[in-house]
Amino acid sequence: MPIKALIVLHQLNAVFSVTTKGQEMKIEPKYLKTASLAKMLNVSPRFVRQLVADGRLPYIRIGARSILFDLDQVQNWIDDHRIGAA
Repeated sequence: MPIKALIVLHQLNAVFSVTTKGQEMKIEPKYLKTASLAKMLNVSPRFVRQLVADGRLPYIRIGARSILFDLDQVQNWIDDHRIGAA
């Protein structure tokens, strides 16, 4: 993977799953940090932290202070809280 691509991935503040098949490379975000999830949901990082503190949003604790969000679990959480037709 080119260095430039790694820098861009690092700037996205996410943990990615990379799979290769021949020349094709598939990069999918698997986990997001608080700031990236907040940006994705168009809310503040403080609101995301409040959802975590209230036990309303699924997360993975890494160490004493760091947390990650599994995108599959977040998508399921969003689907469970959807109101109206979509």
